[in-house]
Amino acid sequence: MPQYPLLPTPFDNVKTATSEKQLSTELEIFKYLESFANPTAPDQESQSIDSYQPYLDYVLGLGCPIYVDVKIKPEERDRAIETILSFQHPDGGFSGSPGPGHLAHLAATYACICCLAILLEDAEQDVVNNTWSKVSDGSFAVQHEGEIDVRGCYGALAVAAMLNLLTPELVRDLPQYLVNCQTHEGGMAATSISNHTDQTPPAYSGNHTGAPVGEAHGGYTSCALASYFLLQGYPSLPNTHKFDVEACLRWAAQAQASPIEGGGFRGRTNKLVDGCYIWWCGGLLPLLEAMLMSDTSREEFPDLCDRQALQEYVLLASQEPTTKESKGGLRDKPGMAPDMYHTHYILSGLSVGQHKPRYSAKEIRNITETFQLPVFSKCALGNNESESEASKRMEGIYSRILGWEFDPKAKLVVGPPENEIGRVNPVLNVKHSAVKQIMDYFYHQTR
Repeated sequence: MPQYPLLPTPFDNVKTATSEKQLSTELEIFKYLESFANPTAPDQESQSIDSYQPYLDYVLGLGCPIYVDVKIKPEERDRAIETILSFQHPDGGFSGSPGPGHLAHLAATYACICCLAILLEDAEQDVVNNTWSKVSDGSFAVQHEGEIDVRGCYGALAVAAMLNLLTPELVRDLPQYLVNCQTHEGGMAATSISNHTDQTPPAYSGNHTGAPVGEAHGGYTSCALASYFLLQGYPSLPNTHKFDVEACLRWAAQAQASPIEGGGFRGRTNKLVDGCYIWWCGGLLPLLEAMLMSDTSREEFPDLCDRQALQEYVLLASQEPTTKESKGGLRDKPGMAPDMYHTHYILSGLSVGQHKPRYSAKEIRNITETFQLPVFSKCALGNNESESEASKRMEGIYSRILGWEFDPKAKLVVGPPENEIGRVNPVLNVKHSAVKQIMDYFYHQTR
């Protein structure tokens, strides 16, 4: 609105057909502008999620292709890519909003990269090349003076792994930090006391031990365990920091509720069930199985949770019935309102429950035998890292994320066949085929 009052153009008391039309036009314009003079401010809830825009994009529409066969129209894809790229921060990474004053944040960066991976899966090659050239030259920064916990670790590792930026310097001493976050229950707390005390990035000596801060929690355990699992594919890291896999498995399995509670999962001991923990806790089980297979040389495990009860909770308890007042969606539990956050993570857990992804020695061998040497001039190399060491590192990370099989014989779909949804990558929670597409691009795998 202009700084001064809106007054009609003076006509010096000489009315003409033109002046009458001018006045009429100005009055119409005034009515239009007046509606913007005192706009209704967004409610506090809307204002509070302004910095969540990339994450909302991730759990809203862009998550749909994970679960159902939805094709994104080229014009919609281009507009979405333009929006996501607008979140890039000049200092590197992505912020939660394109507006001024927003800092780059790992959660926003993770969400943006996941969105781009989904959007570009079926895009033309020139669109893929043009988009990634705009994001691959920036660094990824934790929010300045923000909190330090396992969520930040996971966000950094997930983004760096997808974009082939996971250099040795980035992961120095990280396994010890993650191990220190394991609680007596077996799950993981948000952070460890060593890191929490001085609010500095983890930098421990090899013999340093720390204590977890807080109780075991499904979301923190998911982030910490996925980070730890990913690092096990890193050939140069010392294998001296041991995570108690069996204790974590016991904790995660016990997080599944009894039949009277519907068979869902709870996020903490003695808490109520919540649909989103079907992913945060139930989605841990393929990773734990893979780690146990590595530790015990076992090749086969029974179901580590009641997959039928898991799906029944989703279909009968988490699903909002479609009525005139409600259009469906998934929710925490009966009596709660559905929302996109719960819809996204419940469907992710449902996918794992249906398809039972399994870390496969056969898939690993196939990757190892066919892995092509990267174009090192286009790759991030560590300080003093040889090309041979870098190639081995990249192969290990690539296979750690993509070495999963989805055996049709292991599939279990409760209800009619149309209840089956798509396959998510259990490490990154992105459509598995989209993960392969983005990693093939950055790891220079053309097969």
